[in-house]
Amino acid sequence: MYTMKQAAELTKMSVHTLRFYANKGLFPFISRDYNNVRWFSDEDIEKIKVVLCLRKTGMPISDIKSYLLMCVSGEDKKFDKRYELFVRQEKKAVQELEELKEQIEHLQLKMEYYRECIEVGRHLNYYQYVKDIEKRSKNRNAVKRKKAAI
Repeated sequence: MYTMKQAAELTKMSVHTLRFYANKGLFPFISRDYNNVRWFSDEDIEKIKVVLCLRKTGMPISDIKSYLLMCVSGEDKKFDKRYELFVRQEKKAVQELEELKEQIEHLQLKMEYYRECIEVGRHLNYYQYVKDIEKRSKNRNAVKRKKAAI
């Protein structure tokens, strides 16, 4: 059994966050001792990791509570609902990942631009720089297609 502090360390979250989630009712499975101190089992730690994953992928606390109620209710017929909940959350996470990839590409382009400015020792026209990059990229793709055709 683990204390609140140990559970927080094992799940890589702060004690404050763990307590916040517990107070919101996200851990109805946690046992308490006669002093009302929460104690976490290994199984509880794994459940906390699922809750944390759902939160980190943007699931609202109310939806997590609904999921947990499905789990603790013992209604085995709700597996399809649980599955659909995870499918929706995965789709959302994949969409967010794609958006982040686009943002990273933009950051990398800006970094490349500034690195080029540093190398030439002056300001470059960003619009023209991007156009040149696009042109080079199209030329590289054309060369690749030609090589693949041979």
